[in-house]
Amino acid sequence: MGRIAHLFAAANMIIRQDMATATGGMMMKMKEKIVDPKTALKDSKSMILLSRRFNTGFMDGWYGLPAGHVRPTERIHETVMREAKEELGIEVDPAEISVMSTMHRLNKKREYMDFFCMVNSWKGPIVNNEPDKCDDLQFFAVDNLPENTIEHVRQGIHCVFNNIPFSEHGVEGMNQKVG
Repeated sequence: MGRIAHLFAAANMIIRQDMATATGGMMMKMKEKIVDPKTALKDSKSMILLSRRFNTGFMDGWYGLPAGHVRPTERIHETVMREAKEELGIEVDPAEISVMSTMHRLNKKREYMDFFCMVNSWKGPIVNNEPDKCDDLQFFAVDNLPENTIEHVRQGIHCVFNNIPFSEHGVEGMNQKVG
């Protein structure tokens, strides 16, 4: 044995906003088109949407990306579209989603494959549709994330904005024995 029997997958959304269109951490313009996500990532003025976890039993009071588990038979872009609607009230076209980095992650209970996806544009205003799970939703500068940003989320954001396609978190010392 040695390995966790089930690998969970999670899709993490990076909703980017230029600092020029933001005020006090909250955005004024609700839609932005990014033609080439890899070129846009080099912009040091990038701001991304973070949500502060509340009443979830995991990392409450800490910031993470809007995200969700991939359901059985669901594709990554379908998870992003579903979670964007459920958590933020926005519509996302699958053609506007780019997987920018993946992370193999292990915590005390589960093994994950995280997909960090850039959402290039969306329709509708961003709203907190889950106030029972999120008590703050705002944009932060990529180079000035809150101190209470979840560690693996901070690492994933770093990887995306530095064009690192794959990383690992918490897997050091993982039992490599197979069978």
